[in-house]
Amino acid sequence: MRAGTTEENGRIALIQSDIWIGFPRAEQVLDRLQGLIEAPRQTRMSGLLVHGASGIGKTMIAHNLSRK
Repeated sequence: MRAGTTEENGRIALIQSDIWIGFPRAEQVLDRLQGLIEAPRQTRMSGLLVHGASGIGKTMIAHNLSRK
């Protein structure tokens, strides 16, 4: 069996990594969250509850926001 090439290793790493696919509703949530972050500080800050079925992308939205 031959050892994997650097190109193959790169392809495997890409396949196994988290990839952001910005569908419209997720982009709306990100825009809303970014607006909340940029809003002037107040005593009673607004919040946003994001809910949905398991595996729908809630954690990916949070990870994407934290990268920005």
